[in-house]
Amino acid sequence: MSSVSYNLDGKTFLVTGASSGVGREIACELSKAKAKVLLSGRDADRLEETQALCKNTTIICPFDLINIEVLPKFVRELAKLHGQISGLVHSAGVEQTLPLKVIQPKKLLEIVTINALSAVMLMKGFTSRGTFAKHSSAVFISSIAGHIGNKGLVGYSMSKGALEQMVKCLALELQPLGIRVNSVAPAQLETPMLARYNDLISDEQKLKNINSHPSGLGKPEDVASAALFLLSDASKFITGVSLLVDGGYCAQ
Repeated sequence: MSSVSYNLDGKTFLVTGASSGVGREIACELSKAKAKVLLSGRDADRLEETQALCKNTTIICPFDLINIEVLPKFVRELAKLHGQISGLVHSAGVEQTLPLKVIQPKKLLEIVTINALSAVMLMKGFTSRGTFAKHSSAVFISSIAGHIGNKGLVGYSMSKGALEQMVKCLALELQPLGIRVNSVAPAQLETPMLARYNDLISDEQKLKNINSHPSGLGKPEDVASAALFLLSDASKFITGVSLLVDGGYCAQ
């Protein structure tokens, strides 16, 4: 009987959104697991803060995901410089509460581009010949908003729903290459993104949000644990799934 392996020693992973929140936590946990981590985000200074928290080799790779047309080249160049990539974690994302009556095409396109279209172009680069390592894995940080509806989140929910369907399609398309594709869908977490959202709502709404989560609000490390599982060989027979990390929210 073979043993389950969570060993990531010596492997290289690219993490987008590594400058804060869930992306930062995932990068730090990968580093603890002795992986080499390529830290990507828009703000180089904040990436340096992440780097200071990591325990192993990390490399700062600033990039603005809005520039989706050059994303494939960006990923290919990283592999040329730092070796084949064993895994990709797309944690970068934007969330804005925008009721239908105030939505503008420019803002809607920005949300969809960063949350969903960039994911497709990242994978186009990642799956290029010579870029990905054998038995590699891609993990996309989605949201329960991709599974359920919520007032005022049409743009965000639409982008996450698209991401969830992309995962299923690419899991099938890339299986012959030995690349697994999955997502992690958390409920509300105690992150800077939630803090910004809380600034827009009343205390009553904040309490309602907390009470709607049976196990309380999650933390970035809860998502990081799930992501590392999906990146490791311990999940080698799992592809095309959305792992709900929601403390029972969607079980209601």
